[in-house]
Amino acid sequence: MKNTIHAINGPVIKVRNTEAFSMLEKVYVGPKRLMGEVISISKLETIIQVYESTSGLKPGDEVVGTGTFVSVVLGPGILGHIFDGIQRPLKAISDEEGIFISAGSQVASIDESVLWNVTITAKVGDHVEPGTIIGSVQETSAIKHQVMIPPLIKGDIVKVSPSGKYSLKDTIVEVSDVNGVIRPVMLKREWPIKVSRPTKERLPLDVPL
Repeated sequence: MKNTIHAINGPVIKVRNTEAFSMLEKVYVGPKRLMGEVISISKLETIIQVYESTSGLKPGDEVVGTGTFVSVVLGPGILGHIFDGIQRPLKAISDEEGIFISAGSQVASIDESVLWNVTITAKVGDHVEPGTIIGSVQETSAIKHQVMIPPLIKGDIVKVSPSGKYSLKDTIVEVSDVNGVIRPVMLKREWPIKVSRPTKERLPLDVPL
């Protein structure tokens, strides 16, 4: 059964179905697939914040859940770009569509076709945990991007790719976690915007980058 809009109030829309969605879930709204986020679920309705203009939406338009959180893409390629509030790259959109962002524009946050020269330092058998450096990418002439084991992955490396050129979605190493599940590690990862990135310590901002 389709979930449809029954009320619109500016950037906020309401859906009568309260069982099809989860709190903070990312959804697509209307025929242009505008991105939104579930901000409230009650016995009567689900309330969704839409992060684009709702002009043209009307009751009866479909709302599709994704089962995932609103997230950002992290990895080589972020530096040197300017993004809008939902991490759409303005230069790439301009190249495709002109100077105005069309509603529902779906341009990848980071170009996944770019091949990065990756130096792999990890070895099969290494025990790794979140933050362990497994390689590096010279992202700009001044900044070296350290490829690390992401949060929530801990275990032993069972497969390592050789140093070479890789895209963001290529697997660099595979880790057998504490439950014996093989976890691929790529150059990119998606991170929910409402979840704080874990840190070991915060350094004082007394030295320029």
